[in-house]
Amino acid sequence: MLSYLLIALHWLGVTVYGGGLLGFAALMVSAHVLEAIDLRVVLRAWRYWGATLGLSMGGLILGGLGAYYLEHGAFSWPLDTAPQRLTAAKHALFLPLWFSSFHLEIWTLEPLRRLDPDGPDAAAWEAAARRVTAQASVNALLFIAVGLLALAAR
Repeated sequence: MLSYLLIALHWLGVTVYGGGLLGFAALMVSAHVLEAIDLRVVLRAWRYWGATLGLSMGGLILGGLGAYYLEHGAFSWPLDTAPQRLTAAKHALFLPLWFSSFHLEIWTLEPLRRLDPDGPDAAAWEAAARRVTAQASVNALLFIAVGLLALAAR
């Protein structure tokens, strides 16, 4: 029963975190290309969504690690078979995604919290917005890569 709850928590976290990340990254990139999308609105919504991203990432990790431990009886990553190697690669690739998510929410996003997009330093705001877009896009690509490794490991 506990393993089902952990798996459900993991997949809920994957869905909310991944959906938010992929959706916002696509909106950010589109806003830089299309004038119909207001980047200021997208980035403001992204900042408000930050707590949800953090909580869903926590559920993703807690559920995934708990289910992995219950299934394997330990936190060990044998490399004997191709699926085991793919699972280890998936977990190893998740670590930079996790770190980058923290970095994005704390340090990369900080200039946008201090700068007004319509204020006197609009160029600094635009530069900060491009950095946030770039890092969110990298995170989205890492998330997709982790997902592809998970599929390949099955």
